[in-house]
Amino acid sequence: PTLEAVTGWLTAHLSIMFVPAAVGLMQERAILARWGVGLFVATAVSTVLTMVVTVLVFRWTLARADER
Repeated sequence: PTLEAVTGWLTAHLSIMFVPAAVGLMQERAILARWGVGLFVATAVSTVLTMVVTVLVFRWTLARADER
């Protein structure tokens, strides 16, 4: 199959793929009420750290490539 066919099918059915995640969130309401803020903070901090490290590694790699 071509890339267009695959991506077209995936985007057409994208909403169905979020149903299990939404059901899981509704079932774990008590856990999220207790730990939700901590989970959000941990996710946000780890995302920012990942982005910073990615930028630093990219810049380091680019600098090394320019040296050659």
